[in-house]
Amino acid sequence: MKPTALLFISLIIIPLTLWCQNADTTKPGRISIGITISPDYGYRVLNTSKSSTWIEDTRDTTEIPKFGFTAGIDLAFRINKRISLEAGLLYSDKCYQTKNITLVDLNTSGQPDTLFPAIAKSTYHYIYLEIPIKINYYLLTKRAKLYLTGGISLNILLAQKSNLKVEFKDGQNETYKSTVTSGFRTINLAALAGVGFSYDVTKRIYFKIEPVFRCSMTPIFHAPIQEYLYSIGLNTGLYYRL
Repeated sequence: MKPTALLFISLIIIPLTLWCQNADTTKPGRISIGITISPDYGYRVLNTSKSSTWIEDTRDTTEIPKFGFTAGIDLAFRINKRISLEAGLLYSDKCYQTKNITLVDLNTSGQPDTLFPAIAKSTYHYIYLEIPIKINYYLLTKRAKLYLTGGISLNILLAQKSNLKVEFKDGQNETYKSTVTSGFRTINLAALAGVGFSYDVTKRIYFKIEPVFRCSMTPIFHAPIQEYLYSIGLNTGLYYRL
């Protein structure tokens, strides 16, 4: 290897090694920063008047849950060995879908009509920017930690996206997409609660696994039929203590 290459590598490795040694020997602070991602199994709750219960019943027979996700950055502050606070900035795709719905055949001629759609399925995505604030209470405080968590989240609607997939009698498929924001509440409040496990890989690095339940506290749009989103997720994060 050429001397210049050796010098270049040394100039990179030696400062990096010294920095890592200093980071490991200094006492970690109270603040941690991390990245989190959560696969979420989401659905909705409907709240209607007595005169509109037939709409709720109809939707409940055709709509089913669907997987979405939540991901972003998290900031944690340790108050003491039992209590810590967390705040985050997250991108969330909350969604549900319909079953495959067989459409009524309006062709009365008796002749095959491959142009008429036979099956339809819709998917509804609610895209939010989430700002959660949580408090964690640790039941175990050693290297392996067990804790309870709960808090609220301020959710800012970015868009509502709908996908309609239709299948024709000849087997061909088409998908129609739409994006809207009008009619929906821009700001939504949600409650969250869960239980978590974290493990210190080093003095500064730790990961966590956190089953969490999220539920809207306010309806997602202005309408006689009030709709509340909820999800069950598995929040996973990797953190670094500053």
